[in-house]
Amino acid sequence: MTTSSKKNIACVSEVSIPADTAWKITNDASAVLEQAALRLVVDGGDLPPGGRQDGVTDMRSRVINLATDDDLDRAPALLAPIARFGKLSVVDRDEIESYRSVHALLGEYLSPNHSSKKPLALAVFGPPGSGKSFGIKQVIESVANTRDFIEFNLAQLSSAEQLNSAFLELVNEGAKGGSPPFCFFDEFDCRLNGDELGWLRFFLAPLQDGEFFYQGKRQTIGKSVFVFAGGTGTTYRNFAREEEISDEDRARFVQAKGPDFVSRLSAHIDVLGVNRREDIPDQAYVLRRAVIIR
Repeated sequence: MTTSSKKNIACVSEVSIPADTAWKITNDASAVLEQAALRLVVDGGDLPPGGRQDGVTDMRSRVINLATDDDLDRAPALLAPIARFGKLSVVDRDEIESYRSVHALLGEYLSPNHSSKKPLALAVFGPPGSGKSFGIKQVIESVANTRDFIEFNLAQLSSAEQLNSAFLELVNEGAKGGSPPFCFFDEFDCRLNGDELGWLRFFLAPLQDGEFFYQGKRQTIGKSVFVFAGGTGTTYRNFAREEEISDEDRARFVQAKGPDFVSRLSAHIDVLGVNRREDIPDQAYVLRRAVIIR
C-alpha cells in the first residue's frame, strides 16, 4: 500500500475479482466499518477512476486501511468490492452483481449484431429515495452514451388507451433513428382503477411480441428498453411473491398476470439504499451511506 502524502487518509490496495476473498469483509467488527465510513467521508478515500472501456469505469476490490502513514502495518483493514458505473459507486456484492448483469445485457442488446425487435425489459426495486432511477440511468448512460429517457408515471394514468398513447410515443421516437428509445415506467405496480397490479396485463403483448393496438391498428414498438421502477414492492422477491404469502394473495397475483409479467423480465436490480437491511446481517450499510455522503 502506498500513500501520496503524510496525512491520515483511507489507503487502498487492489486485488483481482471475482475471487471469493474479494467479496468478504475481513474484519466483521462494526466499529471498523464505521471508521472506514468516516474516513471515506472526511478524507474522500482513494477511489481512483480506473480505465475500463466497457462503461464500468472502476471494478476492483480494495483493502481500505484505517491507519496513518506511520502505522500502516498495524492497522485493521477490511476487504470490500467497489464498482462504478458512470457517477454511481456501488459497494454491496448483490447490487454489484445485479448492475453488472444489467450492464452486460444492455451491451449485448444494443449491439448492431443483435437482431431482436422486442423491447428489453428490466425492473428496479428499492425503498423510496434509494436512488432507483439514478442507478439504472447511470448504467444505461455508461453503455449507450445517452441521457434521453422517456418517462411515464403509471400512477398518473387511468386507462389502457393512455398507455397505448405512451407506446405510440415510443414508436415515433424509434422512427427518428439513432439509439433505441429508453422508457421508464415508474410505479408500474400501482393500482389501476382499484385493481391491484392492474397495469401488468397491458404489458404482456408488447413485451412478448413487440406490438400493441392503437385505434384498432397494429403498431410495432421495435427495439427499445423498458425499465419498470417499483412503487409498492421494495424488492423483487416481494413483488414476485417469492416470499411466504397467503393462498388468497397468490391467487390475486396470478389473476393480475403477475407470473406472466415476471417471465418477461430479462433482469432486475434491488437497490438497497442507505438503511440497514433487515433480511440479512448488514454491517456494511455504513459504507453505503459513506459513498453517498462523500
